[in-house]
Amino acid sequence: MASIDDISKKGSGKSDLWLSKELNSLVSPSNNNSKNVFYASSIGNPCDRFLYLQYNGLLPVEYIPAQLLRVFDNGHAAEDRYARYFERLNALVSREVIARIESPPIHGRADFIVTFPKLSIPRFIIELKTIKSADFKKLLSPKKEHLIQLQFYLNVLNIDSGAVLYENKDSQEIVSFLSHKSPMVFEGFIRRCKNIQNLKEIPDISKDNHPEWCQCIKYISTN
Repeated sequence: MASIDDISKKGSGKSDLWLSKELNSLVSPSNNNSKNVFYASSIGNPCDRFLYLQYNGLLPVEYIPAQLLRVFDNGHAAEDRYARYFERLNALVSREVIARIESPPIHGRADFIVTFPKLSIPRFIIELKTIKSADFKKLLSPKKEHLIQLQFYLNVLNIDSGAVLYENKDSQEIVSFLSHKSPMVFEGFIRRCKNIQNLKEIPDISKDNHPEWCQCIKYISTN
């Protein structure tokens, strides 16, 4: 009678790679480059060049590779989990709430609106982010780009306060950072977007305001 070790040996080796190959063949086009629109998830990027390119539809169409697609899908699955958690707490008001303005055109969706009457907390926005353990351990405050995204939702949806909620994707630990609606902060990035909207030329890359993850370097001029 074959042992479990014998069975496992028969299924090992290169013959198993077909499954990984098939799954890794999946790609998905990025849909975050529509012309004449800013995105709430992007306006926190300090690079004016990136926002100009994105707004004008000049970023190259990207295909998200399978591994990164799984990362994004894992984040979407986390949103489903938290929706269930908030439902169990009788706190969920709504999710994926459309928030947009037209001058300048900025579009986004707030992850969750919740309420906790027992804690005297009325409508409250939660923006959920899943991050790897190394980044989670460094968190002393919300990332600036996430805070700006939350501020956009608070001001557009006219809700007084909210939080960026981070989940460590490796351990499911959580930490949240409260933020109150700030019209002054809101007006600041609205002015920035309007200025970028009115630029006639592509800004140069700024040494001071160009994060290493910025996608603007992928633009290649045809001139």
